Amino acid sequence: MLFAQSKEVKLYYDDDREHLKERYFVKDLDPSVLYGTYESYYISGELKSKGQYIDDETYGQWRYYYETGKLKMQGQLKDNSNHGLWSYYFENGELRMTGEIYEGLRQGEWKYYYETGVLKSEGEYVDDVKNGLWTYYSENGNLKGKAIYKNGDGVYKEFYPNGSLRSEGFIKDEKSDSLWKNYYKSGSLKSKGKYAEGAKEGKWTYFYEDGTVSGEGDYINNLNHGKWVYYHPNGQVSAEGAEREGKKEGYWKLYFEDGGLKGEGVYDAGSGEYKEFYESGKLKLKGAVVDGKSEGKWKYFYESGEKEGEATFENGKGEYIGYYRNGDKKMIGVIEEGVKVGTWELYDHKGELAGYYKPIYEDYEPLLRTAKNKNNLSEEGPKYTKPDYRYKSKGSSYFKSRNNDFPTVILQVNPFNMLFGDLQVSLEHNIQQRIGYELLYHTFRNPFFANSLNLRAGDDFFEGFGFSFRQRFYHKDTKLGMPYFGHSISYTNVDRFKYYEDEAQSDVVSAEMNAQGIRYGLLIGSRILQNLNDNGFTFDINLGINFNYYFFGEVKNEGPRDQIFDDTLNQPFMIQPIVGLSFGYVFKLKNVKTLNP
Repeated sequence: MLFAQSKEVKLYYDDDREHLKERYFVKDLDPSVLYGTYESYYISGELKSKGQYIDDETYGQWRYYYETGKLKMQGQLKDNSNHGLWSYYFENGELRMTGEIYEGLRQGEWKYYYETGVLKSEGEYVDDVKNGLWTYYSENGNLKGKAIYKNGDGVYKEFYPNGSLRSEGFIKDEKSDSLWKNYYKSGSLKSKGKYAEGAKEGKWTYFYEDGTVSGEGDYINNLNHGKWVYYHPNGQVSAEGAEREGKKEGYWKLYFEDGGLKGEGVYDAGSGEYKEFYESGKLKLKGAVVDGKSEGKWKYFYESGEKEGEATFENGKGEYIGYYRNGDKKMIGVIEEGVKVGTWELYDHKGELAGYYKPIYEDYEPLLRTAKNKNNLSEEGPKYTKPDYRYKSKGSSYFKSRNNDFPTVILQVNPFNMLFGDLQVSLEHNIQQRIGYELLYHTFRNPFFANSLNLRAGDDFFEGFGFSFRQRFYHKDTKLGMPYFGHSISYTNVDRFKYYEDEAQSDVVSAEMNAQGIRYGLLIGSRILQNLNDNGFTFDINLGINFNYYFFGEVKNEGPRDQIFDDTLNQPFMIQPIVGLSFGYVFKLKNVKTLNP
């Protein structure tokens, strides 16, 4: 009956009608209405899809195929929309996912599978949004995680194969969001931080299994950004520096567990010069890093100073040649991403091949394997493991210029000292982690916001100005900022007023005296930086002591009170405390480029 009221139509990819594209049926009385079997084909001739139309609407079971002929998906269509159970397949024929769809929306229970056929996840949809309990499995069939959803948002927990909690957090719109925590198999916290739309954002903290912090820093859009600090298990800093968009930026430092310098590097967008040292402080190796990988000529040294080896790198991979202390060739091999790879050749002092070894790494340290004749060898080569994090010397050569100096200008204000009648605004030229030169301007007024016209008998008042030149000597940064000590020399010019009641004039009048002084100060403090090697806000706190000597001018309008300033005139030398709480902004003057030594 169907074919009696319809006729067949064929469409082709080519004008010669050799490559069939579509085959379907339309009504005899109305050729614009599809009615009957529909088939589409790949240009290769393989069937692409097959189903039926009734009165121009899809109906019944439809199937779609890969070009290989394997079934791709199948399910019910009604009124040109999914209606009922649908199943999707991998190209190898294994089921990919299955569940019901109505009017284009997933509904009810759905199951997803790995390409091996193992169940991957299962749970319920309501109007294409996950709801209720969802269960996730690993490829070996073990439970991987569980989540409870409400309107598409859920709390997710993932597990190790032994059943212990691996991670937990919040899911929003199928993406990780808000606070997430990761755990070791033992149950101790491994890391914690926040996600935003599936990307790490803000501060993240990482832990050793015993609970001590192993690293901490900030992310922006899933990339390391800002200051990062890493720690040894004993709590000592192992590495620290800044990153920008996932690449090292500025001055990086690497430390031994006892706090001694291990390595230093200066980077611009992940590229720069790196040096590493022995615990004695002697140079161990040096070379260039480009986009995070070793590049060009690298040199290696014995602790006594002789050349131990050299390598030429390209994109992190290079051939290494090692030497005995007398300069004879000792070994040849390949270093890739900071570790020895492949088979290495070993030579005796005569230059003859003595054996081979293949590094096998345990806990990231190479172990010697299968030497042909160990007796011909001495002074076995060192373990070369170029660190992931690089950094600066802890030495304090304040006045000696270095190619890794970070010149900045710091503009800051100290409103706290207004309580003592001294508003300070300063500009500091800071060679970071080494030395800073600061020029301060003082506005003296006490009481600072008093109106001199409203002062009464018995009140004291002063106003004036001053200049200070301060020198700070900075040390390496710590959790409490960059500690420093310093000294300053100052000039002050102040007019002092004392108010008294003039009985003859029945009025309050003031006696006035000018005082000019010089002072020398000693101070200690710490500067906290928002960004260690970039523009950002800064907070400075310091304490100290000033030694003052004043030169007094003539007393004016003293009247009957001839000794009104005697208490001041008798104390030309004074000792005063220094208390500083300053806020400011750091302007980096230039990007640092490292020169070859």
